[in-house]
Order: sequence, then C-alpha cells, then structure tokens
Amino acid sequence: MPLGTPASVASGGAIADNATSTAYTPTANALQLAFVAGRASSALTDPDITGAGGLTWSPITLADYDIGSGIRISLRAFAAIAPSSPSSIQITGTVTGAGRTVIEVVEVTGASSTITNYDDGVDASAGDPAIVLPSAPVALAIACFAGAHGSPVAAPSGFTEIVDNTT
Repeated sequence: MPLGTPASVASGGAIADNATSTAYTPTANALQLAFVAGRASSALTDPDITGAGGLTWSPITLADYDIGSGIRISLRAFAAIAPSSPSSIQITGTVTGAGRTVIEVVEVTGASSTITNYDDGVDASAGDPAIVLPSAPVALAIACFAGAHGSPVAAPSGFTEIVDNTT
C-alpha cells in the first residue's frame, strides 16, 4: 500500500488536566499519531494517554519547556496501529498540573509501525525552535509545535499545516 497523506482525524482541548478527542473511526491498520500537550504556570507531569480507545499507544518522544517560573509546556508524541476491524473511538490525553491540555490525532495510511527517525527541540530564548533529524526522511516528515501564545504559528518552509488547535 502506498504511503498516504497525513490527516487530522480527531482533536480536543480543555482548560483542565485532560482533553478527550472527538470520536472517530480509524482506517484499518493505519498508523495513528497522537500529540498530547499541556501548559501551566507550575510543574507538569509528562503527558500520557489515559483513555486509549482500545489501542496500544507507545511514546515516541517528549519535549519539556520549564525554566523554573512562568509558563511551562510539555508535549509528547505517541504512536499506535489501528486494528484490522476498527470501531469508533475517543482518545484522552492527560497532563497533571496543566491549566490547558490539547490532544491531536493524525492518521497515516500505508505507514510502518516502527518510528525511528525523530527529534525534539525546545527553545528557551526568543526565536524559533529548531530540530535536526538523524537522517533525511524517506517519504514523509511530520512536525508538531506547542506554544504559549494566542496567535497561530506559520508552518515551516516545505511543510503543509493540517491543523491548528488553539485551546
């Protein structure tokens, strides 16, 4: 099966420690990527998936921004493979201590269940965070950004934005 175009399939946000995605039915055997982020003015736990929708979610990477005061942000990416006969599900992401939590689920058909080429980055100064992948992507690169501001963020050159969740 050829690699499909990433698609936002579910999202959610709350002014709370957890956020539950909208209900969706995954495509059979498709890669599901869930991005869970939280922000607060005090310490946060690492994001986790507490309502798995019957899928087995594996953490991919974690990025924390915490300079000891002010806004703190934590973002974690997870991956799961949809079953061969999927049904409607909802995913809940939890970040204990967060004043705001978001979850975004992206689906990629035809993708491998093994994700090895990834990086995360945090920028503690003014400017744009930068990441460098260990090797050039063979067919696809997906990026997720979490920030503490009210304005949408422009997609980097060469990327197409598929969703902007501003909870």
